[in-house]
Amino acid sequence: MDAVIDEFVKVLLTAAAGIISAQVIAVLVKLFQKFNLHVSAEQQARIEKYVQDAILHTEEYFASALKRGATPVKKKIDMAVERVLDTVPGITATEARDLIVQELPRLNLGASAVSFTRSVVVAATNDTK
Repeated sequence: MDAVIDEFVKVLLTAAAGIISAQVIAVLVKLFQKFNLHVSAEQQARIEKYVQDAILHTEEYFASALKRGATPVKKKIDMAVERVLDTVPGITATEARDLIVQELPRLNLGASAVSFTRSVVVAATNDTK
C-alpha cells in the first residue's frame, strides 16, 4: 500500500511541478515584458530629448548667424536632421524629419516652428518658392 501511495505522490508532484513551473515562467515573461516596455519608454524619451536638443541647437546656430549677418548655407530642417542622425543610431532621415516635426509644437518656438515646418514642406516638394 505504501508503494502505491509513494507512486501516486510522485506522479502528483511531477504533474504539479509542470503546472507550477509553467506559472513561474508566465510570471517571469510578464515581468520581462513590463521591463522591456519600461526600457522602450526610456529610449523613446531619450530620442525625444535628442530631437529637441537638435532643434534648439539649430535655432541657436541660425540666430547667431543672423546676428553676425551671415546667411547659413543649410536649411534649418537639414541641419536638425543631420544632428539627429548623428546622435540617434539606426534612424533614417525621414524618421528624423518626422520626429522633428512632431517635437516642434512641444518646444513653443513660435515663428521658428513655422520656419522649420516651411523648411520641411520645401524639402518634401523640392520647391524653393
